[in-house]
Amino acid sequence: MNQKTFYKLIIEFNTEPSKSKSYVKDKRLTLNEKKILEGYYLIRNNENLEATKLMKDLEPSPLPFVEGQRMLLLGLSLNNQSYFHEAEIYLIKALKILEKLETPFSLFMCYFNLSLVYRNLLRPTEMKQALDSMQLIKHETVFQKARFLRISFAYYSLIDDEKNALETLKEIKPLISNMPESDSIAQLVTEFIFHCSREDFKNCEEVLKEMKKHRKFHLTENYTYMKKLLNHLTKDERIYLNESTSSSVPLLNLQLRVIQALEETDLEKASKHWKDLTKMMPEVYQENFGFNGKKCLFSLCLNKHLFKTVSVQPLVRDENNSLVEALYQLLRNSSTPLSKSYIYEYLWDETPVDKEDFNKLERLVSRMRSEKSVDAISRKNTYSLKPESKKKEAG
Repeated sequence: MNQKTFYKLIIEFNTEPSKSKSYVKDKRLTLNEKKILEGYYLIRNNENLEATKLMKDLEPSPLPFVEGQRMLLLGLSLNNQSYFHEAEIYLIKALKILEKLETPFSLFMCYFNLSLVYRNLLRPTEMKQALDSMQLIKHETVFQKARFLRISFAYYSLIDDEKNALETLKEIKPLISNMPESDSIAQLVTEFIFHCSREDFKNCEEVLKEMKKHRKFHLTENYTYMKKLLNHLTKDERIYLNESTSSSVPLLNLQLRVIQALEETDLEKASKHWKDLTKMMPEVYQENFGFNGKKCLFSLCLNKHLFKTVSVQPLVRDENNSLVEALYQLLRNSSTPLSKSYIYEYLWDETPVDKEDFNKLERLVSRMRSEKSVDAISRKNTYSLKPESKKKEAG
């Protein structure tokens, strides 16, 4: 391989990122090599979409090592955006190139990222094969040892081997302070997932506190996703999402929107977002909100709301009650806010079609507030009663 300088910089960039920023100006590097280093910087700053675009716009290099790095970066950036199947394709391409070269560090990195993809795709057999290949490569740096332990911990978590997972976690802890920031953050995410699978929410909170120390990460979508769903699951906090907000991690965004819609008992919207998840990973997101994945924060929130949704759906209005009484009883007996569409259909036995229908419901809610002396909350296309109003009647 002729790109010895570039290979050395790749190693230094990953193991000592603080020392490598000036290398993009190194005159010994080709344009493609400089662009690849720029791509690594983008990924480190969580700008994965930009890194993907940069690598796809870059002309394929006739130099095998450079082209292998371009494929590796594409796989890494796509995995970070939840495009796991596409990431696998690029990483396998990178692997085929790097296996023919004397670049053990880059080969190690390729297997490491392929292992992450297989973890995300819930494919433990392939993950173990990639792990075994990593073990055969001589670990020349503490960085490699730490990454091997990290991916081993992720594997034991995936196969529910709690004993080995906890033992490996003990080995990782002393190494965290010397890891590059991106690695220590990634390890904290894996720990968070592990604690969620055990429903150990106290440790989940502790991990979030550690994450908050990393300013760059605590401003990312991943951190927001974990905090929103954990608080929703354990503290019943509402999920607020702007309808027009785009996302650089579509999978997490869609999961949040499914839970938000179920919280509002808007099954139509929840089903729409679920279908988008099915397109991404049909083996995991199956018909009728069937989740065929590992127990996780999302699945725990999903089960919580599916139970509530089932409990709400069979309700049939008592025709002897007035509309005000029927509305009051519906809201009083519901453990979750109800969508305005659902309430309208329950009361009038027809689907609302325009703004006037919702105005009619709003007038009825106003009457209920006056006649029953209760406080009804209108929020995000839902109605609910304040807890004090429920206790007042119950007492």
